[in-house]
Formats: sequence, structure tokens, C-alpha cells
Amino acid sequence: MELCFALINTNNIRTMMKELLVFLDKADAEFKSQCSSNMFIAAEMHAPSRRWHLDTMLKVLTTASNHVRDDVMANVIQLISESSSLHGYITRQLWKCLRGHAEDQPLIQVAAWCIGEFGDLLPFQTNDGAEDEPIQVSEDEVIDLFQKILLNNHTTCVTREYVLMALIKLGTRFKDSTARIQRLVGSFASHIDVELQQRSIESSRLFGKYTKLWHELLERMPVIENKHQTAGLPNGDSTNENGSSENHTVLENTRKQPAVVDSQESNALLDLLGGMDPIVTADVSKTNDASQVSSNLDLLDLLGGFGSDVGGPLPNPSSGFLPVRTDPILSPTLNNHNNNNVGTLGGLLIDGFGLQHSSSVQNIMLPITAYENNGLKIVFSFDKPVDNPQMTVITLSASNSSIHPITEFLFQAAVPKTFQLQLLSPSSTTVPPGNSGSISQVIRVVNPNQNQLRMRIKISYVQDGATIQEQSEVNNFPSAMWQQ
Repeated sequence: MELCFALINTNNIRTMMKELLVFLDKADAEFKSQCSSNMFIAAEMHAPSRRWHLDTMLKVLTTASNHVRDDVMANVIQLISESSSLHGYITRQLWKCLRGHAEDQPLIQVAAWCIGEFGDLLPFQTNDGAEDEPIQVSEDEVIDLFQKILLNNHTTCVTREYVLMALIKLGTRFKDSTARIQRLVGSFASHIDVELQQRSIESSRLFGKYTKLWHELLERMPVIENKHQTAGLPNGDSTNENGSSENHTVLENTRKQPAVVDSQESNALLDLLGGMDPIVTADVSKTNDASQVSSNLDLLDLLGGFGSDVGGPLPNPSSGFLPVRTDPILSPTLNNHNNNNVGTLGGLLIDGFGLQHSSSVQNIMLPITAYENNGLKIVFSFDKPVDNPQMTVITLSASNSSIHPITEFLFQAAVPKTFQLQLLSPSSTTVPPGNSGSISQVIRVVNPNQNQLRMRIKISYVQDGATIQEQSEVNNFPSAMWQQ
């Protein structure tokens, strides 16, 4: 299998992918995850066209079924988001696949996100010959299928979150089914899962008390830009299906412009953690007009949290409802690079940002204890790249002084929307007992307005057979993070 991927190039990508899809269909479960991830990387590097890229990844989702990794799923969502001319096409293709694969969790999550964003495009057909057969989709059919998935005992809680958010967004996209969607979403207000319960209650409050913000808050997300493409490795073709040129962000440009950290992993924490402003990826050099600021202040009242003391321009909060976990959403190559190289930050070049050791800054930014309970201790240490003073790299170190190992460790965080946050994958999800070892995780924070940092964190883990979830706020960050 490794040899096949090493031989793939632009000339043979179509033939090799056909053979690999056959292998993926017949391979043992232990090979499906790795094969599907490698197929995404190969398609991203050598795809002859954007539509071929999307069609191929759709075949991977349906063939690998529940063995598709989270990073592949999230990268497919990013690919769909930036393929503006194909939104209607891929939404209809996902709908067709969803009807026959209603138990494939990765496919359901991608389809739910896509239909939630572009569900109003489902009834429309194109005349360019891109689709083999026309489809007739009614609003009730979509809601019926989503209701069936929500009530299926095999559906995971994460998948239910995607479907529930898709229904909430469809409440603004479907014209004749708003009341039915509100009833269906409201039925989860007493669900045993806290995340689903919180989403249901928030949406009910939104539909009832804040109707003037309804359409604005649930409008389509802005394009999720791929900020980690490397020079010479374009994502798909250099021209789109209509023959017009498509611009691709390359890594070399990050040295000429202020570094911006991808914050899509943290967008969902608005719902997940509560009490926070929505986090969006925005160009901090742009300012909003007075009406936009006023609207966002209304949102602060709706969502609660840090309130109006958060300085700087208030970005459009439309993307605050994408239910994305802090599982890795970057390309596998990037995640492996960071996991294998973030022991000490001094002298490293990470993701093209040129992070280097600065002894003068590090002496000022002393480590802090962010959390300590049940034997679990989480310490933040800090470093600033010399060439990017707006960024702070926080290295999380988790140790366990109890006699029981900690497993399924998951750290999540949210910051005010004037910041931009990126969580990389932890080095492990198991913290050994007796302080016999520790795990680390890198957090990148960009602070373009030099405001004081406050962070809401949520920690979950399993210890001695018990699942523990706790939330806390960290507000004792060293002042050198925002003072220059």
C-alpha cells in the first residue's frame, strides 16, 4: 500500500485512485483508516480538477464507512467550503449517498454540515451535465431522514450534534417547515446528553426571544480557507470546472503577512462550553460598521460570557455553530509534523511561522498552573516567536499524581472573539499514574489587538472507571503575552 502511494503522480492519479478504492473496499478494517487518510493526501496533491477531488473523497467516505478518521472528515468539509461553484452539486451528491448509508457516521457528519449550510440549493438542478440524474427533494424528506438518524440507537452523540445543528440552520433555509424543525429540535431539551440538551435550549431561546438575530446568526459560514497548503502542492486543479483560475494560498505568503491561526476547531465551543463569545476566523484589519457592532452586542446578551469589555472589532458571528471537536482537523502531514517535533519550542520552525527561542521573553512569561484536581495537574508554559509578536505558543503539560491512570484525556478551550485560537493534537490521551510521565499539547493564540487573554477550558477524562468533566476559566496569564 505504501508503495502505491509513493508512485502516485499527476499523470496516474485517476488510475491509481480507482485501484485504491477497490483495495479500500476489500481491505481489513485495520488498513481502512490509514488508506483513506493517504488517499485524501494524494488527492489533495495531485487532483486534476476540483469536482474530481470532491467525487473521489465522497467515494472514500462511502467505501471506508466508519473507519474514516476525523482529520479526513474535517478536511473534506474545508474542501467543500472553498469550492463555491460546486456547493449545489456536492450537496445533492451527499444527499443521494446519505439515503443509502444512513449509519456511516463520518458521511452523516459531512452531509449534515453541507446540507445545513446549503440545504436551500437541494431542489435546484444544473444544466451543465455534471449530474447523471435529476433529483426531487422536498423539505419533509430531508427532515424525515434527519429525524430517523437522530432516533437511531447506533448514531453517536457527535453525529447527533451535527444533525441537530443542520436542522437549526435549515430553519432559516426552508420556507415551509420552520415550525416542525422547532418542535423536533425542542424535543432534545431534556435529552440525557448535555451537549444536545444545551443546543436544543439555546436554539429554542434563539427562535423565541431573539428572532431579529435568527437569520444573521445562522447565515452561511464564510469560506473556510486552507491556510496550510504548501507551495507547489495545490489543492485540486489550478482552474475550476468553469475554466476560470482559482487562487490558492501558499505557505510562502505567511512570511510576508501577519500569521493568522486557523480557529475553526474552537468555533463549536460556543455551544460546548457556554458563556463565551463566538470565535470566528476574521481579518482583524477590517472594521465593521455601527449596525454590525450593535448586532453583535445583542449576541453577547444572547450567548452570555465575557460581555462587552472585549476590545477590538466584533467579527460576524455566523460561524459560531459549526459543531467541530478539538480532534485534529488539519492535514495528517501537519499534525504528524507538530506531534513529532514539539518537545521544546526553542529553535524550531513550526508550520512556516519560524518559531524561535527568545530567552528574554521566556524569562518574563513564567509557567502557570491552569488546572489541578483529582491528581491531574495541567501547566501552561509560554513562548513567543520573534518574527510574530502577535502570536503566543502555549505548551500544555499534563501530569497525574494519583495511583490510577487517566485515559481518554480531552482538553478543549475557547477565547474571546478578538483572539484566534488553534489546538493541536495531544501527544497522547493517556496520562500515566504516579507522576511517571506526562503528555503535552500545543495551543497557538493570536492576539492582534493586544488585549488581556482570558480562556475558558473544558477537561474530560476517565479515571478509575469514572468519567469526569470539569470546566474552569484561566485569567492569570502573564502580562508579557499582550504587552510589548
